[in-house]
Parts: sequence; structure tokens; C-alpha cells
Amino acid sequence: MTGRTAKKIAGILAIILAALMLLPFLITILSGSASAAVTKADLNKLKAQAAELSKESKKLANELQNLRANKASAIRQKNIIDNQITVLEEEITTSNQILQSLSEQIAQKETEIAEAEAREADEFELFKKRVRAMEESGTASYWGVLLKAESFSDLLCSLDVINEIIKFDRELMARLKAEREAIEVAKAELEESKLDQEATKAELERQIQELQSRYEEQNLYIKELEAAEEEGTEEYEAMLKEMERVNKEVNKMAAELAKQSKYVGGEYLWPTPGYYTITSPYGRRYHPILKKYSTHTGVDIGAPSGAKVLAANAGTVIIAGWNTAYGNYIVINHGGGQTTLYGHMSKLLVKKGDTVKRGDNIGLVGSTGWSTGPHLHFEISINGETKNPMNYFKDK
Repeated sequence: MTGRTAKKIAGILAIILAALMLLPFLITILSGSASAAVTKADLNKLKAQAAELSKESKKLANELQNLRANKASAIRQKNIIDNQITVLEEEITTSNQILQSLSEQIAQKETEIAEAEAREADEFELFKKRVRAMEESGTASYWGVLLKAESFSDLLCSLDVINEIIKFDRELMARLKAEREAIEVAKAELEESKLDQEATKAELERQIQELQSRYEEQNLYIKELEAAEEEGTEEYEAMLKEMERVNKEVNKMAAELAKQSKYVGGEYLWPTPGYYTITSPYGRRYHPILKKYSTHTGVDIGAPSGAKVLAANAGTVIIAGWNTAYGNYIVINHGGGQTTLYGHMSKLLVKKGDTVKRGDNIGLVGSTGWSTGPHLHFEISINGETKNPMNYFKDK
């Protein structure tokens, strides 16, 4: 996708630069000698060229915005992958701790089994010694007890003792065997749990490898986007500088045309009645597309969308249309080289060639063009040079 975008940008720039190379010659022809008068036809031709540049500029700006949006999205995805890797690493750490605990428990069970087997062996040895001693004393069998009995009561007592000893030995051996078998079962369960945990750990490690691969791919993609963005930004900035030069020529021609009639007179009227907050003053300011400081040729007046925009003075509408930067905008010629510009409007209520009076409603506040919210961009130009509008409204 990055390659196609870069090619598209290069194509647009080729068209724009070709047009820009011709513009100086066009301007020279239109300007003519020092004594030649500027006509409306001359101005219209140059405006048409500027409008075409503005249209192509908008396309390039959109491409740059898309690149930046893709880059921001890619960075967010990379951060998500990074967080996933961190979580999986924590899970593996926990898994290792569980495996360590299981290994220790299995080792403990092995020790317990060995101890149980030793107790069984010890008790069996004692049992054999006891039987041997009883055989030697003649009390290991019922016949021996019968022959040694001095009385019937002595016989019964001896038989009870033998039966108790036999019962005790059997119960003891059975208990020891059950204890050993229970430990072996517990050990087998622990070993099974350990196998399951090792499988879980192996799966977690597989997932981490997969995520790390995606992380590296995302990093590479971001670098490609950054390179394309840097290249596009440099070319776009160069084009904007050339466009600014062309626009100055347009303003100069408009001013020359305005000189052909006298200034209508009177003071300028504030263009947004009831709204006086300046959200961005005249002069240097941060550019929303280039992400750097540039010259702001007017003032931005904060006002809600749909608020009335009034003609600051009487005159003739010489521009009423669309511009990439200004969006829907109007330029009014007040004569004597003075013009006013109204930008970012949501709706235009006059058209090119209309005659307006001071205070006429010419449009509605909006947020078209390069705008981050509803406001009116207002400019005053004298002889083709923009001036700080606030110098003409001493009470504002």
C-alpha cells in the first residue's frame, strides 16, 4: 500500500510542478510592461491556475493525512503487540514459578516415598526378628503355646497375646503400604500437572515468537511510512511555498485591479456581530498539516457554525468559491487597492460579480478547508500585502 501511495504522490507532484514551471511565464505575460493595465481577464486566468493548484494540493494533503493516519494506527498496533508480549512474558515467568514449585513438590514426594519404603523395610525387619525370637522361645506357634501353658487360663492369655501381635503387625504393614501408595499417587498427579504446565509454557513461548515476528514487521512498516511521510512532506512544503508565491501574484493583480477604482471610504465593520474572540492572531502560528510554524495571514474569529458573516465594507465580490486552505471563501474589492477575505464558511450567500453594501450578510461561519473547528478566517490586504486586521478595529 505504501508503494502505491508514494507513486500516486509522485504523479500528482509531477503535474503540479509542471504547472508551476509555466506560471512565472504566464504571470510575466499577464503583467506586461510597467505601463500595461491589469484586466479582469488576466486575473481570472491566473485565478484558474491557482484554483487548479489548490485542487491538486488538497489531494496531496489528503495523501499525507492518510499516511499519518496509517502511521498512527501502525504505532497503536505495535504498542498493543508490545503489551501482549509483556503479558505473555509475565505468564511465562508465572509458569516457570509453577514448574519450579511442582518440581520441588515432586522431589519432596520422592523423599517421602523413600522414607515410607524405609519405614516399611524397618518394620518388616522388626517383624522378622520378633518372629525369630518367638520361635526360639517356643511361642511362635499355637502348639508351642499349648505345650508351654501351665494352665488353661495361661493358654488363653498366651493365645490372646499372639493374636494381638499378629493383628498389630498386619495393620501396621497395611498402613505403611497405604501411606506409600498415597504418596506415589500424589507424585503421579504432580508429574502430570508438570507435563501440562510444560505444554502451557511451550504454547506461551510459541505465541511470543509469533508476536515478536509481528512486532518486527510492524516496525518495518512504520519505518516505510515515516520515509514516505518525510518525502511527501518535503515535496508538499515546497509546493506550498510555490503556491504562496502564486497567491501573492494573484493578490497583487487583484490589488492592481482594485486601484483602478477609488476606495469606497469609511471604516471597516467587524464581520461577525456578537463574536469577538480571536482564536488565532495575525502572524506566526503552528501549521496543522506541516506540523511546524508558518505565517498566518489573517485572524481567526471564534464563532458557532451558522453564525452570520457580514461584509466589512461596500464593494464588488471578485472571488466566491473553494480553496484548499480557506475552504468556502469570498474576496471583496473595496477599491483603492484594498480587499478583504472571508474563509472557512459553511455557506456562501453571494457570488462572483455581486455588489455588496457594508454590513450585508455574505455567508455563514463554518469549518471548511484547513480548519479544526467553526470560525471565520478574516484578512485585510492593501496593495496586495496582508495587514493585521486588528489595527483597523481599535475598539476590539
